Amino acid sequence: MTFRIRRHLLLLFFFCAVSIDCPPLQAQENSRLELLHAETLENLTRNGVATKRLVGKVKFKRGGAILTCDIAEFDAQQNETRLNGHVKVIQDDAVLTSENGVYQRDTEILQLLGDAHYRHLDQHVVAQRINYQMSKKIVTASGKPVMMDSSRSLTAHHVTFFEEQRYGLATGEAVMHDPVNHVDITGEKLQFYPDQDSLLAVGNPSVVRLDSLNSPVFTIKADSLSVEADYFFAWGNVKINHEDVTGVAGQAVFQRAENYAIMRQDPVLHQGDYILHGDVIQLNLADDKLSSVYIPTNPVFMNNKFLPDTAFVDRLTGKQMAVDLVDNKVQSVTLIGMATSEFHAVEDSTFKGLNVVSGDTLTIKMLDDDVDEILVVGGCQGTYTPAKNADLDGNITYEAQTIRYHIPRESTHLLTDAKVNYQKMSLGAGGIDVDWRKNLLTARSLTDTAGAEDYPQLEQTGEKPLVGTRMVYNMQQNRGQVIAGRTEIDQGYYYGAEMQRITPEVYHVHDGYYTTCDIPDHPHYYFYSTRMKLITNKLVIAKPVVLYIADVPLAILPFAVFPQQKGRRSGFLMPAYDYKKSEGRSLKGLGYYWAINDYMDGKLIVDFYDNREDFLYRGRFNYKIRDVLNGRFSGSLTPDRTGNSGR
Repeated sequence: MTFRIRRHLLLLFFFCAVSIDCPPLQAQENSRLELLHAETLENLTRNGVATKRLVGKVKFKRGGAILTCDIAEFDAQQNETRLNGHVKVIQDDAVLTSENGVYQRDTEILQLLGDAHYRHLDQHVVAQRINYQMSKKIVTASGKPVMMDSSRSLTAHHVTFFEEQRYGLATGEAVMHDPVNHVDITGEKLQFYPDQDSLLAVGNPSVVRLDSLNSPVFTIKADSLSVEADYFFAWGNVKINHEDVTGVAGQAVFQRAENYAIMRQDPVLHQGDYILHGDVIQLNLADDKLSSVYIPTNPVFMNNKFLPDTAFVDRLTGKQMAVDLVDNKVQSVTLIGMATSEFHAVEDSTFKGLNVVSGDTLTIKMLDDDVDEILVVGGCQGTYTPAKNADLDGNITYEAQTIRYHIPRESTHLLTDAKVNYQKMSLGAGGIDVDWRKNLLTARSLTDTAGAEDYPQLEQTGEKPLVGTRMVYNMQQNRGQVIAGRTEIDQGYYYGAEMQRITPEVYHVHDGYYTTCDIPDHPHYYFYSTRMKLITNKLVIAKPVVLYIADVPLAILPFAVFPQQKGRRSGFLMPAYDYKKSEGRSLKGLGYYWAINDYMDGKLIVDFYDNREDFLYRGRFNYKIRDVLNGRFSGSLTPDRTGNSGR
């Protein structure tokens, strides 16, 4: 009983000593430690300084805070209390623990040393040293500090947490790790509000999107970064990296829940030799891979091509652009609205020519990082400019409603209202296929029905159009072939099952016919021949020749020559169809003209009258001997059914 009274008297003396040493100010009254319990009190002298020591289940009260430890020593000279062994502080909702600690009464700072912990609601700080300003409720951690909540952790050289404001500050290589959302945020300085899911990072800050193995898959760097819920904002010198894709911009925002990023202020995106830029660029990720890129205004897609002695830049523009990727490789590029492509054709490291095409929409399909196909739809127009050493001599212009290019096969398909112009040649059809390796055009009808308006039509400057069901034209040789073709020469119509253009002036016609009847699809009369040779503006040679009237063969000749030149030329004369009520139908003017020389010629003509089933033969001979003598002889003969003839 005597021992217990003595121990309590000693503790009371220690408590009084602590109280006596403090000035009577309210702040300091709140800052003093009030001893609640200890098992023993010891008086020690260290380095000439008297020290009071409490041992065993030591317990203090400071305002509303409770401090406990195994041993406590009061240093009157330093006005501090050293706490040792199982140090624990409970103040409101905050709990602090460590192996050792020091309470400085002047500054009201509690220093926790060695495996120090601070807990407040869901926040937990671990460090080698924690300073806790008990009045202001401010935590400062150093010595490999880590701040954690239920889903995130923060590391830095120093971490400060304002308990009442629920606001934190991390400095020195700060890293916020969010394994739930697979995101790391770094910077020399991080300011964060954990309850608001808000953060500001400066000093080389970055946002890193991680995969399931915590490997970086998407990184944003900038002068400053901020986080508001699921949105990450970046300002100033923004740099984005995703595998081999890099981007720069003045501003960017990343939405982690929807997994997309938007770049603004002169954004540019690079991948190998590809370059994209526009007013705004949106990057969409799926399964930690870049799945698509969308540029809503003023997009430009460029592809650098490098040859041993030069370099080219392919260029795509339009009003909108969408790029689809698989495994981070471009699969297709689609432009909408006033789409234009500038494509440099290269084969075996040799420049072949420049192709420029425009349309309402344009889609490029890629294969193994190379352009495989280009599809242009709506009001398509293009120009191909061959290289100086190419086989073609001059530009090629073309148009259609749909154009499809197969780059590896070096072919182009023009569909609906197709037209190709080269030098003096113009070819139009429902569809035109171009083989660039052979410089070959193949034209056809898309409907291929009787009366179709999209059958191929070939026009040469100064010549009548050549029409057929199918055409093949060699641009290098200026030669072509026409299936079921027809053309008009000097008011005569020529048809052929197959027509070949040998030179610009010479055509070969197989299984063809010639007529002057103005009903070209089904003429009343025509000359049929298995072989014809048309020499433009000169003559037509046919052999053999069969005269058909109403599809009935009436006469056959081993060969015939039809003049096509203006002026006097020997040759057959084509008849003309006529109809009168008094005579009925008739065929007039079939015959032969003989230009004997410059002073004499002759003409023999046969007319046929259907109602009378009669022939009228007419002849005329003209002569002119300078200015001295000229005249002519003429006559006609009509066979009589009785066997007599009339003149």
